[in-house]
Amino acid sequence: MGFKERFRSSRYLRIFIIICGAILFYAMVTHLGVVWNALGFILRIIAPIIVAAIIAFLLNPIVMFFEKKVFHKLKFKSGKYLHGFCVIFVVVIL
Repeated sequence: MGFKERFRSSRYLRIFIIICGAILFYAMVTHLGVVWNALGFILRIIAPIIVAAIIAFLLNPIVMFFEKKVFHKLKFKSGKYLHGFCVIFVVVIL
């Protein structure tokens, strides 16, 4: 058994990980303002993506209804044009 296998199976690795976690927790608690500012910054960046995903999730059944029931007889070369047309139609209506 080589050095890597002995190190992985030993309890020293677990102790090292616990000590690193404790140091990280202490650093986060002592610099709580910086942590909150970083989380706020990340949320400000991600918020528009989350809102867009929620809107797309809510509008998808309406788009599918128009695509399958209302505009299914329109002759488009490809289904993606029909889908795009239905998406624009629903957005304009709402």
